[in-house]
Amino acid sequence: MADAVIPPYPPSLTTKSWDKAKGLLARISRIKTGVTELLTQAEEAFKDMPWEKATSVSQLAAIKLKGPAAMKEFQRDYLSTYQPKFRKLQSVYADLSNDLNQKAATFEQDPKLEKFAPVLRKMAADADKFTYAVAWGTVSDGVQKEILRIEKEFAERAQKAQEHIGKIIPALEKVIKKLGDYKTSPPTTREYSGLFAQYHRLPGTYISVAAKDVPALKETFKDFLKYATENWTKEPDAKTDMAKMVKADLKQLQEAKSLAEQL
Repeated sequence: MADAVIPPYPPSLTTKSWDKAKGLLARISRIKTGVTELLTQAEEAFKDMPWEKATSVSQLAAIKLKGPAAMKEFQRDYLSTYQPKFRKLQSVYADLSNDLNQKAATFEQDPKLEKFAPVLRKMAADADKFTYAVAWGTVSDGVQKEILRIEKEFAERAQKAQEHIGKIIPALEKVIKKLGDYKTSPPTTREYSGLFAQYHRLPGTYISVAAKDVPALKETFKDFLKYATENWTKEPDAKTDMAKMVKADLKQLQEAKSLAEQL
């Protein structure tokens, strides 16, 4: 992922840097310091980390499209998967700093090696400083802030949706009431067309507008929206069974009202 954030590795903690210093050390002593092994282990631990998955903000775009539940699931999996890994990595560099300081203390007791102790002290300080660069709070900062931003956006959109939903129920009730007057005596096509133009379109319009803020509403009202598209986008003709039409309309409207009341 192009936006992955990987902290620059401290040059002093590379085996290449240590090999250069060790070359001078080898001329005056055959002591095995074990520093190369420590640095190699730390470098390998750093390279093995899932930096892209842990730091890329762009990966959240696809999750956002799936809605709040998917974002919550991502956040839960994100924390459980990557937080332990980076806490362990941080401890690797804390241990490296401690081990290098201990080796520096040993060098300081040997007149032949004491002048190399500052090199190890510098490496130890760099390792300690690097624990902050690989700390979970630092690594996850961008992703965590983006998650909070998206959650805030979801909340704002949900609030807007509730405002629209507050209009849906009265609109449905109004159509139900008007159609109820025709249960025993079906409307003429002209009367129905008047109802259609004045009342039928409003519930579907409010639902569609609300769904822009909360896409899940499309799924909730999918049957109602399908019925509205198939039956309320054109006026009935002379062959239409109006009694049957009113009965079907009422069924869909009442089901939609029941769904809206559960939101």
